[in-house]
Amino acid sequence: MTEWDIIDSINALPEPERSVRINDFLTERIGIFENVAVKLVRRYSMDPHMVPDITQEVMMVAYNIFNDPKERKKAEKTKGWIYAIYLFSQNVAKRLSESGEVTGSSGMSTTVRRRRALMKFRNEQSALLGRELKPAELIEAFNKKMLESRSDPKRQGMLATEADLQPFRPAELDPSLNTAAAGHESDCPLIPAEARKLIRLMLSECAERDRELGVVAKAFYGEALGEPPHIATPAEVVAETGLPIKQVRSLMRTVEDVAVEILGQMGVQSA
Repeated sequence: MTEWDIIDSINALPEPERSVRINDFLTERIGIFENVAVKLVRRYSMDPHMVPDITQEVMMVAYNIFNDPKERKKAEKTKGWIYAIYLFSQNVAKRLSESGEVTGSSGMSTTVRRRRALMKFRNEQSALLGRELKPAELIEAFNKKMLESRSDPKRQGMLATEADLQPFRPAELDPSLNTAAAGHESDCPLIPAEARKLIRLMLSECAERDRELGVVAKAFYGEALGEPPHIATPAEVVAETGLPIKQVRSLMRTVEDVAVEILGQMGVQSA
């Protein structure tokens, strides 16, 4: 059975089963999306720490092939599903690399930060409600959450539009990123000195909690303090630690949870 056959069988399912199966299908293939992202980052000479962000964009391309008949039709004319994902993602990565958006201590642009938060929210709501939210419904619910949880989400670039559900589009650079002079409110992105402090505290906390968690945290973020900074991909963490990929992914999520806890202690809210 080809990927196209699997996609057709999933699209034939009634809701909410279809939405659940789409998310499962994409999650099970995250390794493919990461490999595509690594190739694109190298091809367009982007910083390696952009791999997680490009991976999200690649996954969005795959998601659109599921839901947009026009994208599906174009994809079927290529050499295969994986090649279509790579081919369609090239334009996404190229526009992002040329946009001048990538900045700030974490390397994330305002647009990428907002889109990642939106995709996380969409997945949470799909799991909670047992169905996929319609675009307008999703944007309304996400923006309501941002307005309730952030002091000035509009200035911070965290209010979404339906365009955020499409492959990357250039946007204006948020001047608050990577500068203390712009004013550093409690939920603004971190300035570099705070990012370095966060990483050091996170590595120390993970090592104290569990040996393997500490090992994965070091492999994951250990080079983020280097020059140039680098945040490892799951594949790189597996190669460094020798641990199974499923365990690595689980521990990497725990590392990120620890980071969120420390952010809270520092008085900074995560998306």
